[in-house]
Amino acid sequence: MQNPFTLTFGKSPLEPVERPVQTNEIVDAFTAESVNQQMFIITGVRGSGKTVMMTEIARRLREKENWVVIELNPSTDLLQAMLAKLNSNKVCAAIIKSAKIDLSFFGFGVAIEGVPAITDAETAIITILEKMKKSGKRLLVTIDEVTNNDFMKVFAGSFQIFVRQDLPVFLLATGLYENIDELQNEKNLTFLYRAPKIQLKPLNQLAIINKYKNIFGTDRDTAEKMAELTKGYPFAFQVLGYLTWNHSGHYEVVIDEYEQYLSEFVYDKIWSELSQKDRIVARGIAETESGKIKEIREHIPDDLEIETFIHGAMCISYSGRCLLSNYFTGRDANQGACTHPCRWKYSIVEETRPNEYMPVYENERGTYIFNSKDLCMIEHIPDLFDAGIDSFKIEGRMKTALYVATVARTYRKAIDDYKKSPELYQQNMPWYLDQISNCTYRQFTTGFFYGKPSDEAQIYDNNTYLKEYTYLGIVGGTNEEGLYRIEQRNKFSVGEQIEVMKPDGENIEVTVKRIVDEEGNEMESAPHPKQVLYIDLGHPLEMYDILRRKE
Repeated sequence: MQNPFTLTFGKSPLEPVERPVQTNEIVDAFTAESVNQQMFIITGVRGSGKTVMMTEIARRLREKENWVVIELNPSTDLLQAMLAKLNSNKVCAAIIKSAKIDLSFFGFGVAIEGVPAITDAETAIITILEKMKKSGKRLLVTIDEVTNNDFMKVFAGSFQIFVRQDLPVFLLATGLYENIDELQNEKNLTFLYRAPKIQLKPLNQLAIINKYKNIFGTDRDTAEKMAELTKGYPFAFQVLGYLTWNHSGHYEVVIDEYEQYLSEFVYDKIWSELSQKDRIVARGIAETESGKIKEIREHIPDDLEIETFIHGAMCISYSGRCLLSNYFTGRDANQGACTHPCRWKYSIVEETRPNEYMPVYENERGTYIFNSKDLCMIEHIPDLFDAGIDSFKIEGRMKTALYVATVARTYRKAIDDYKKSPELYQQNMPWYLDQISNCTYRQFTTGFFYGKPSDEAQIYDNNTYLKEYTYLGIVGGTNEEGLYRIEQRNKFSVGEQIEVMKPDGENIEVTVKRIVDEEGNEMESAPHPKQVLYIDLGHPLEMYDILRRKE
């Protein structure tokens, strides 16, 4: 009897452990009468079953009467290849012939008298897809192991046009995490972020146990031990099964060979793709028992720096909801433009009850999608130093200059004070906390620095930011009168008391004596955002001093 397992990457094995939930999700979405999704991306590590899953979906759609399935190689000119595959498909070829579409320019088909030849591949494909739509046909394009090359960029851009024109074309692509992320980060291809991603996790242990038990006719205890060896990794499931089959079902005698095979075909490949620094870090982590930063620090060279976030909004991307920013507003969270939609209030509408809005309750504490308190480690500088962290990082994206300046200044002083004297650091703690609280913030947490946080440590009680100061502007140069230039950010008036923030931590209370616009006109107030003004505060100022008002 033939060995039911395979050792070849990408080849559909005779005995796969299926993923019915994800497979059905894609098939159902593509075959729905009213189509809402025309693209899925399957991602995962090597050997996780991406190709197997794609092949199964393609097989199921190919069996349906109104479907055409073509496979494309990501290393070739995808549009040209797609056109050639359409021309060679029997169903599409008949459509092309009956519609009198002249593809002779591309080296196939026949020239049609009186019909101009189409000379652009994208136009030709659109023409064919329009005819397929009229014939009630749908097209599935599969691309295995997507990479960020010029062919893929052009194809992705064209596919976006096909979708906008409501053409019956569907795309199923697979790729490693890093390759998919790289492609998505292309400026013109951000629509890929909106494509649902099926991230292949480890296989269900019970499913593996049942497979081994049935194939080898072994007892459950033995099947469980075999399943444990695979760790849910599909390729490992195949390797162990293959070797065990060749040794008459005795898995114990193949364990060394099994480990060697995984090492040569999986681990060595992954290791070879790591940079030298990554290898050093990986070894350092592997050599630690506790997993603590301090212990890792002891196992890596001193010149290899460790950086950590110490303050600011924390992104929780477990649910993939960071993508909402790009989807709703077109502002990319991965490029520093996140609008924090994870912190908006949401309601849902049931299909049969329009205009009935029901809140999204994740628990009794609030209606939110996914969020966290802000990280704050100002009280734990000694622990960060003791852990051997070299660089502290503040999350200041989408914040005002006032926020960034206040937080950075406070941490800078706290670090300098601690290096001078731990006692001085503790003595000045009330000042640090007061300054930090002057920024807009959403309650504080230490995150995961001290282990897995409780629910109370992560979830805030109120979804609004606390705000004690208003940002007014940054001091620039002076004009002929010696008045200081600012680009105003919020309204303030003559006679009003405001504060000047100095880089060294000093805050000076001043009174607005005079406001003049760019034409020299006297003004009682500055009501227009980003208006360039010249001001007199009755006190000497310096470049980059920040103006704020206590609320």
